[in-house]
Amino acid sequence: MKRLTWAAGLMLLLAGCTVPELGELEKEKPRACNAEHACAGGYECVGGLCLPAGIPHECVPNTTEACGRSVGECRPGQRRCSHDGTWGACEGETGPKSEVCNDLDDDCDGRTDEDFTLGALCDMTNGCKGAWSCDSGGGRTCVVTPGLWHPDEDRDGQGARGSPGIDGCQQPMGHAPNALDCDDTNYSRYSGASETCNAVDDDCDAQVDEDFGGPACTCAATQEYVGGACVSRFASVTVLEPAEGTPTGGAEVTLRMRLEVKPEFASNPRFPAELVFSGTGVAGGQGGSFSAQSSAEGVYEVKWLPSATGEGDVKLTAAVPDGGPSATVTVNVDRTPPAVTLVVPNPTFPTDTSGRAQYADPNVPNAWRRDQEVRVELQVKEPHVDSSSLTLEVKGTDGVSKAVALTPSTPCSVNFCAQGTVNLWESRFDAFRGQMELVVNARDTVGNTKTVNGSIPVTRWKWAYDLFDYVETNPAIGARGTIYVSARSRLLAVTPEGKLKWQSLPSNNYLSTPVVGQPRDNGFGGSTEIVYVASGTNGSSYSELYAFDGDLGQLRTGCPLSGSSFNGNIHGSLTLLTTPSSTGDKETVVALLQGSANSNRFVAIRPDAETSAERCPEFGNALQRPIGPGGLVSQGTNLFYVSESSTCCNSTELASYTFGSNQSRLDWPVKIEATLGSPVLVGTQLVVPGWGNSLNTRGLFSVPTSGSLSTLRYQVPSNYSLGGVSVGSANEAFLTVNGSSGVELHRFPLAGGTATVKGGLSGPVSATTPVLGRDGTLYSTLGTLSAWSTADLSSRWSASSQSGIPTGYELTLDCARDTAGTQISNRPGVLYLSAYSDRRLYAFVVDSQGLDASAQWPKFQHDVRNTGNPATPVTNCK
Repeated sequence: MKRLTWAAGLMLLLAGCTVPELGELEKEKPRACNAEHACAGGYECVGGLCLPAGIPHECVPNTTEACGRSVGECRPGQRRCSHDGTWGACEGETGPKSEVCNDLDDDCDGRTDEDFTLGALCDMTNGCKGAWSCDSGGGRTCVVTPGLWHPDEDRDGQGARGSPGIDGCQQPMGHAPNALDCDDTNYSRYSGASETCNAVDDDCDAQVDEDFGGPACTCAATQEYVGGACVSRFASVTVLEPAEGTPTGGAEVTLRMRLEVKPEFASNPRFPAELVFSGTGVAGGQGGSFSAQSSAEGVYEVKWLPSATGEGDVKLTAAVPDGGPSATVTVNVDRTPPAVTLVVPNPTFPTDTSGRAQYADPNVPNAWRRDQEVRVELQVKEPHVDSSSLTLEVKGTDGVSKAVALTPSTPCSVNFCAQGTVNLWESRFDAFRGQMELVVNARDTVGNTKTVNGSIPVTRWKWAYDLFDYVETNPAIGARGTIYVSARSRLLAVTPEGKLKWQSLPSNNYLSTPVVGQPRDNGFGGSTEIVYVASGTNGSSYSELYAFDGDLGQLRTGCPLSGSSFNGNIHGSLTLLTTPSSTGDKETVVALLQGSANSNRFVAIRPDAETSAERCPEFGNALQRPIGPGGLVSQGTNLFYVSESSTCCNSTELASYTFGSNQSRLDWPVKIEATLGSPVLVGTQLVVPGWGNSLNTRGLFSVPTSGSLSTLRYQVPSNYSLGGVSVGSANEAFLTVNGSSGVELHRFPLAGGTATVKGGLSGPVSATTPVLGRDGTLYSTLGTLSAWSTADLSSRWSASSQSGIPTGYELTLDCARDTAGTQISNRPGVLYLSAYSDRRLYAFVVDSQGLDASAQWPKFQHDVRNTGNPATPVTNCK
């Protein structure tokens, strides 16, 4: 018999009104078990309770689960597991019922009203067809609903949307059983029709052209329909050219534009055929015209031609048609040439605290010297200046232009500034004073040009130095360009810059033309030179020879001439030669002492000699009396000069002595029936001008240096008188002549030939000897300071008679030098003139870079050192 659980037993006892003892109930209750409390024999632990072993158990006692179905109208219940492991009855379940017609699944078979064939057709008594439908009692009935028919005017099978419709079992003509047509007037518009690109809702789905991305057929060619609006396919227009602010002078301007496509349309950009180009003047007026466009891959090119008149900024615009993006670039129409200012500064002059130097030309105070550099500035006021086109040219008096290199300069107050250095000596300048023309050419980037003319006032005046004493001699020039000048009472040394270097103490005696010796070691790692001069010239007393240190002006040696005021005076110029002594050859300067009838003699000074007798030798006592201002010249140890005739007091002759000898040389003197001028030595010939009473005694005579007879080389008319002579490199003589047309300048080949004569001059013939420059220029002071071509005596330039330059004595010529006395190569030389009338030493810039070194006798006393010796090389300029 199955054992009852204690709960069931309790229920039975209560029903029988018999109450079992508690011990009996505890015996019926299953014993709990776990890992620590095992079940008694014959039992097993199931779900924590001891149940009889070997009996199948359906469930765990006291647990519950759902039971029954949940289909249709059925609902599940719940059952409990008894203490013996079996399921109890299902409680609370709603089970299946018989199927009725109520739109429910009463029998819970997953089907609704399956027994009533609902919807099947049935016949109505009025002739209409009906359909079976459920009635309120759970059965079925035949129900008919008349059709609702809508107007279909376009006969497309769909009635007009929103129409009320009419009832009827049969379809009336011109009606349709629906209201789907959104446009009953257009048979091609109906629900389900194909959509076309026509800005119309063809398929009546409330969308327009949805198959084409929107109403594309109504957007412009450059647009797409996006988000309910037509938008451009292009993001922007990029200007490729011209650059902003590009100028033009009126010529065509090329415009190149590129359309930038929006990324979403990059695969199909559909570039327009053309852009819309326009031009507008910022200040009004026409914007010009455009040529036909060309385009490729979204890049458009067109030519724009400005209006024929007017200038200023013009806005050029390129736009995508139909309101697309655009770009504007400004072009400046510039028809105005550049405004150019040429700035020529005024010259600056050295500072003179002594008050003795005048550096500015008195006639043109703001003139630049011929040997200077002028830094010229060009200022261009032009926003479109083409700096590479800016040129500066300087024109000489021959009209030949020379380009001047330009470099940009700052600061600059205008659009562009440039400076150039004008070397005033590089262009031809056949004038003493004048203007050197400047020409500036400028162009802007659009082709407008401008030419500006200017000039630089130029003078050959370098300086004038006030000697405060009369000068009747020719200056000498030292190795470093120092100018030594003998005034009446003192010897002065002046630098090439016109500053006093030193001066000797006053001697109250007339001084001779100075002579400069060879440079020598000064004992301090440098060199110096000795300057020789004689006092007691021009009939003055106390004659003496002096040797001064050229650097310091200190007296090194003096040779008093017998110490008596009655022994005569120094006559003419000195000459420098080398003579033997007991201790070797010595630099020697010789002079002629003119005294009473039998006291004429040579006197000399040799500062390097050991004894006083050798330092100041005298010889040739009772010489023929020297005549006129003619220079004493030497060749080797032989001396030459013009003297009175030994047979007749009214004629002259050429005398020659050997240094140290009291006797005339063999075959000397040579008598010439004429008044003779200063002799010059040309190779083995002594050339001397003379003018006598007959035709055959006027002209240039030559005498061999060995003596004997003379030869008339160049004859002039009997009423002519002659001045000093210079001899050039081609053995041609240059001399001044007082001729039939006034004072004349003559050029004559000593070997014979035709003379070249330049007449119509003025001034004292004997005042100066022509000076020959190394560039083929001859200088003289006939009437005024002048320069001539040695080739044909054509005039190169001359100072005007109102120039304020006095007629002076002899000229001398040096090269350009810096303040240290070093020669400056390739620069014009300097011509020095000592003037008696205003007691000044003048310096003028000339084109010759020193004396003609190849000339045989280029000036008075041969060279710038005044040695009177053709063996002395002309080396002051190289």
